[in-house]
Order: sequence, then C-alpha cells, then structure tokens
Amino acid sequence: TDAWVTLAALAVQTTRIRLGTLVSPVTFRHPGPLAVAVAQADQMSGGRVELGLGAGWFDAEHDAYGIPFPPLGDRFAMLEEQLAIITGLWTAKVGERFSFTGKHYTVTDSPALPKPAQQPRPPVIIGGGGQKRTPRIAAAYADEYNAAFSRVAGTQAAFERVRTAATAAGRPADSLVYS
Repeated sequence: TDAWVTLAALAVQTTRIRLGTLVSPVTFRHPGPLAVAVAQADQMSGGRVELGLGAGWFDAEHDAYGIPFPPLGDRFAMLEEQLAIITGLWTAKVGERFSFTGKHYTVTDSPALPKPAQQPRPPVIIGGGGQKRTPRIAAAYADEYNAAFSRVAGTQAAFERVRTAATAAGRPADSLVYS
C-alpha cells in the first residue's frame, strides 16, 4: 500500500497513536508533494505525524515499480535537498514564498502551503548506516536517528557517529532520539 494514503486514513480513524514512515527512500516522492501530503496527514491527525527519510537501498523495489535508482552519492544529495525543501516549506511563514535551487530539485516561489498542525514542523527521522553523510544530515535535520540493520556494536557505533556530528554542528547530542 501507499504509506501516506494509509497514514491519512489512519489519522482520521485514531486519536492517540503517532503515525509515520520509519524511513522512506527519497527516490519515491518529490519533496513538494511529499511536504503537502505529510502536512495534510498531520492536520488530519491533529498533530501526530512523523516523517522518516533516508537515501534508500533496495534497488529491486525500485525496479519492480519503475522508479529510477540513482547512484548512492546522488541519493544522499537528493536526501539533503529534500530535507531542506520540506522543512523550508513547513517553516516558511504564512504569506511568505519559499524558493530553493539545488542540483536535483528546484522550487520557485512556492506559497508553502498547507502547514502541518505541529509547529514549527513534524518530527523528522533520519535513518541509515552511512558513516559520513548520514550522521551529518541527521545532526542538521533529525529529531530522531534510526540505525538500520545492525548488531548491537554496529548500532552503538552509528549512534556515536551521530552524537559526534551533532556536537560538531553545535547541537546537544542528547537532543536527538536514538532508535
């Protein structure tokens, strides 16, 4: 099923559970429509939505649905641009326009609507096991970091990389949730 269609349906049928995609690949959606879908689901839920994004890894799933699967470096660049766009659209003041120019995406003079119920934005989860870019991106954008598919020692090392990146970015390491 489509995650955001399902989550929007659950949003109006539930009242207490948090709703979100643990980590969806950036290749599945463009940032503008994703920001709109998540904001709408957040409004429908009364502010119970979380957005999880990662660079993606499962090429067979992309092949099965005709979705391009760019090289890893491009997917990381797409992730960073998508996060800048989505959070920018959500946090732009009502009445202001939002624009962004990147290598993979350009947003021009967007009204940046609708706004999510949670202000300034819904929680963002960054997932993955990348040793360099993932920690830096998590430190810049995430409320939660989710380590992917690892044993205890690998998970601890991934958490430590994110803690180090958060500190280097001038952010308290304990300001993120680690899962």
